[in-house]
Amino acid sequence: MKKFGKSKNKEKSLAKQSEDIKKTEREKVDERREEVLARGRKFKYPLQYSKHKLVFNTIIIEIKIIIHIITQIIKFLIIFIYPIPSLRHRLN
Repeated sequence: MKKFGKSKNKEKSLAKQSEDIKKTEREKVDERREEVLARGRKFKYPLQYSKHKLVFNTIIIEIKIIIHIITQIIKFLIIFIYPIPSLRHRLN
């Protein structure tokens, strides 16, 4: 039984070798190009689907930064318009 299994493997490998011999260089290059492009597609397509999420997160972060800046300006103005008496000697 084992010899029979080995002969099948040999036949398969011989058939594969004969296929490789029959292929032209151009076909081999085309297959290789297709393999490389297929590997690259898995990185390209997920990015396309996440573009809207990226834009959405950027807008949210910008809004938070603007709100933070506005609150800091308001705090600054309040402190200088209505200073706390205990802090007055520190400011002068």
